[in-house]
Amino acid sequence: MCGRYYFDGDTYRLVGRVIEDCQYDYEEYENDFYPGDNIPVLAVKNGKLTLTPMKWGYSMNNSSKRVINARCETVLEKKMFSQDALTHRCLIPAKGFYEWDSHKHKVSFESQKNRYLLMAGIYRVKENEVTIITTMANSLMKPIHSRMPLMIDEQDIQRWLYDNQYLESFLTSTTDDLNIVSGQIQESLFGDDE
Repeated sequence: MCGRYYFDGDTYRLVGRVIEDCQYDYEEYENDFYPGDNIPVLAVKNGKLTLTPMKWGYSMNNSSKRVINARCETVLEKKMFSQDALTHRCLIPAKGFYEWDSHKHKVSFESQKNRYLLMAGIYRVKENEVTIITTMANSLMKPIHSRMPLMIDEQDIQRWLYDNQYLESFLTSTTDDLNIVSGQIQESLFGDDE
């Protein structure tokens, strides 16, 4: 699951290398993002790769709750997500994201090799809402949480956004490009203490 993440000026400048249009002022929002916030999203608008604000979480009828994540295993099957997964894919750039371990310690994850993350997402055009796609946790993440954001490499941006031919392979992919950058990790989470 991904329920909180962060974005900074360096991430904005790096993302600036790949976008064709910007409708987002990062200085206005540079910090942590929570469900319901307007977040920076890479999406195709008027044929251009654009950084644009969208509200994080799909609204539900007669409820103030938001659906902030969609599971990669069911995103093509669930009525709420399936059409958007085929026609409205996007990317959520981030410096990193947070999860909490079983002892309620906040743990930060960032990329090992890149200077930012691209989390896969889908969006609703009319409502201007976005949800982050999650996948099974990799070996680093598993001791903290069973889910993590689905990551897309920078060289795969065009394929993720435009090409349905690769969609299923993206939805079944995993990444080892994560590093714990802060937080107290209890050794007991990783096996028997010696």
